[in-house]
Amino acid sequence: MIKSKLLQLYQKLSTKEKRQFNKWLRSPIHNQHTDLTELFNYINSKRKISKNSVSKEKAFQHLYKTQEYNDNRMRHIMSFALDTLENFVSYSQTKKDNFLSQISLEKGFRAYRMEKMAEKQLKQIKKEQEKKTIKDSRYYLQNYEVEKELFEIRSKLQRTERTNLQEITSTFTTFFIINTLKYACKSKTHSNLRKEDYEIPLLEAVLEEAESGKYDHVDTIMQYFYSYKVLTEPEKENNYEMLKEYLFRKSESTSKEDFKEIYIAGLNYCIRKLNDGAEEFVREALLLYQQGLKKGILTEDGILSRFSYKNITALALRCKEYDWTEEFIEEYATYIEESHRNSYQHYNRSKLEFERGNTKKAFELLTQVEYDDIFLNLDAKVMLMKIYYKNEDTDSLDSLIDSMNVYLRRKSKQVLSYHKENY
Repeated sequence: MIKSKLLQLYQKLSTKEKRQFNKWLRSPIHNQHTDLTELFNYINSKRKISKNSVSKEKAFQHLYKTQEYNDNRMRHIMSFALDTLENFVSYSQTKKDNFLSQISLEKGFRAYRMEKMAEKQLKQIKKEQEKKTIKDSRYYLQNYEVEKELFEIRSKLQRTERTNLQEITSTFTTFFIINTLKYACKSKTHSNLRKEDYEIPLLEAVLEEAESGKYDHVDTIMQYFYSYKVLTEPEKENNYEMLKEYLFRKSESTSKEDFKEIYIAGLNYCIRKLNDGAEEFVREALLLYQQGLKKGILTEDGILSRFSYKNITALALRCKEYDWTEEFIEEYATYIEESHRNSYQHYNRSKLEFERGNTKKAFELLTQVEYDDIFLNLDAKVMLMKIYYKNEDTDSLDSLIDSMNVYLRRKSKQVLSYHKENY
C-alpha cells in the first residue's frame, strides 16, 4: 500500500490541503461512500506513514473489523479513493489558476446557452489580461483562448460587426513562435549533451518571421531568437551582444523561467569562448553571473549551486575583483546546501587569500576542512601545491606531488573521466 498512487499523492498534500480534502470527503456531491472517509481517517491517524504503520490488511481491518481480508474489495476501495483524491487535486489546481477558473465559468455559461453572460465574462477576462506585465507563451495562449471563445459566441449570435479572426491568428502565432524558438534552443543544448539531433517543424519559417522585424516589440521572441543564434552561430559575436542587451534590459514582460533559459544560453556562450582561449570573456561571464545573482535566477528554493559558488569566485579572482569576491563568499555561503557549505566557503576564502598574496592564511583555511567532494579535494591539493611552490617549500611540494599521483592512479577513469588527464 505504501507504494500505491493513492498514498504517494496524498502525502504530497499540505496540512491545509488535507483539511480541505476532509471537507471534500464529507460532501455527498463528491463522495457517497462512507468507507472512503474511514479509509482516510485511518491514514490520518498514523503519525508517520510507513510500510509497517500502513498496509492494506490493517486498513481493511480498520474498515471492516472482524471480516476476513478481501484483496479485491480493498483494491476496489483504494481505486475509488484515488479517483476522489484526483478530483480534489484537479479542482484545487483549477481554483489556484485564476484564468482557468474564469474561462471555465465562461464555458459553463456557453454550455447553458447564456451567450450574453459568456461574452460579459470574456470582456472581464480581457481586462485582467491587459493588466498583466509578464507576457510569455502562456499569456499569448490565454489570449488566444479568449479570442477563440469570443469568436464562437459572436458566430452564434450572428452579429454583423467585424470578426476577431485577426486577433485569433495573431495571438496563436505569437504563442507558436515563442514555443518553437524556446524548444529549438532546448534541442540544441540536448543535442550537444546527448549527440542526438532533433527536427523542429517550421523552424526556418519561424526564424525568418522573428528576423523580419514584426516581433521586435515582443521581448520573449527576440530573446529566444538571439539565444538560438548564439547556440548555432557562435562565431558571430554580434548575436551575443544583442542577447546581452536583452539580458541587461529592464524587461518586466519576461518571466523568470524564460529569463533563466536565455541567461544560461549567454553564459554557455561565454564558457565556450573561454575554452577557445578568448580571455576577454572572463569579464563577460562574471557580468552575467552577477546579473543572474541580482535577478535571483541562480538560486532555486533558496539554494545556490556549490559549483556556481565556486565558479563565480574563480572568475571574480581572475578579474582581480578581490573586495567584491570577499563580500560574495560571505553573503552567499548561507545559500549553499548545509552539507557542503563549510568546505566550499573555506576553499573559496583560501583561494582569495592566495590571490591576495597571503599564503599563510590560505594554508590555514585549506587545512581546516576535510574535503569529501572528490573534485574539491583535488582542487585543494592543487592549491596546496601552489602555496608550497610560492613559499619554496620543495620537500612538501615533492611529497604532495607524489601522493597526488598515487591518488590519481587509484581513482578509476570512470570516476574522473577526462579530468584525470587534466590533473
